[in-house]
Amino acid sequence: MASSISTAQILLKGTDVPKLINIIDKDMHLLKNWEDFCDLLAASNSDKLSWRRGINSGNMTYSGVFKEILVGWIANDRTVENLAELLDAAGYKMTARHIREAFVEEH
Repeated sequence: MASSISTAQILLKGTDVPKLINIIDKDMHLLKNWEDFCDLLAASNSDKLSWRRGINSGNMTYSGVFKEILVGWIANDRTVENLAELLDAAGYKMTARHIREAFVEEH
């Protein structure tokens, strides 16, 4: 049976971050271009610099970067559709689709 809830109605919570990271971790192009994701979610330049240093020194993983970005972004009452639309517009259509599907199946 199809769900009647739309992704625009599903507000993301901090507890959703591991699920989102699990989906994002499967997109090698997005992982490689993690700074694009920072730009999509309007992360500050100082945060990007800190994360770049962490990755380059081996003290931070890509998953750790995505977690920090998402936790801050979600704190501003974002929906699944907000994230999916940003990813779609940036060309990460498969990841956007997987995120939509994962959250609609749950509701």
